[in-house]
Amino acid sequence: MKLSVVCLTGVLYEGEVKRLRASGVEGYLGIEKGHIPLLTRLKPGSIDIDTLDDKKLLFYVSGGVLEVLPDQVIVLADESQRADQIDQVAAQAQIKAARASLSSKDVNYGLVLNELAKGQAQLQLIRQLKKRQIGR
Repeated sequence: MKLSVVCLTGVLYEGEVKRLRASGVEGYLGIEKGHIPLLTRLKPGSIDIDTLDDKKLLFYVSGGVLEVLPDQVIVLADESQRADQIDQVAAQAQIKAARASLSSKDVNYGLVLNELAKGQAQLQLIRQLKKRQIGR
């Protein structure tokens, strides 16, 4: 099936894949060829892809929408990047800043918790990528 991962900066990935897994707002999704049509929101987390030539790709998305059509899957991400390009120090700083702002009197908890979730998702992807590299 054809997969397109698109964000505001452009197309991050486009190609034929065997399957993908994604972090939906209602749980983790597994999509393979022949999946029923679906439209769902994504939460901060991973897009884990198995290509036709058995490569495993891992992307971070900060949120967005995943649409399954009869012959393709489209991921429209708010922000996206390859897992190996995530800046661990920046993700840790994002978590620290979000936690610090939770103690403020005038805080938008929804925004702060979203920033916290993004940083935690990025660190989780870094750990997942390291496990894959160790397992080789």
